[in-house]
Amino acid sequence: MATKITRTVTIKKSKVEVFEALSDFKKMAQFGSGVSEIKHIGGPKIGVGAKYHTRGKILGRSVEGDMQITAFNPSSAITIKGIFAHVPYEDRITLKSTGDSTELTLSDTSFPTGFFKTFDFIYRSMLTWYITRDLARIKKHLEQITS
Repeated sequence: MATKITRTVTIKKSKVEVFEALSDFKKMAQFGSGVSEIKHIGGPKIGVGAKYHTRGKILGRSVEGDMQITAFNPSSAITIKGIFAHVPYEDRITLKSTGDSTELTLSDTSFPTGFFKTFDFIYRSMLTWYITRDLARIKKHLEQITS
């Protein structure tokens, strides 16, 4: 059974500035809860087909995963498919201009396995908390940068 979570945040930056920051996947570790390292492992450096290996910790345990960009529409959307901590997922990031700000929406669809499948309510709560925290980190970081 799929777990679907969508969260939105408004950032006081242009779509171009937000997209530029989000498409630099090597910086993902500073925003992504549980992700401490990300390494390009194949395909182009950026865009459809780019592949990355990630490492991090969840619930105090070391975990790894791989992800690939499957859709890349400059200044509007990025879709990533991957596996992290043995959980397959697809994240869709969309951007919408709202005057002098940008609305960033992250939609995660994941397919928990093992422990996370058995205790889906724990997984859903944990993932919602991580996504909300990550979006707040992105917002704070980008709004502190002067144009």
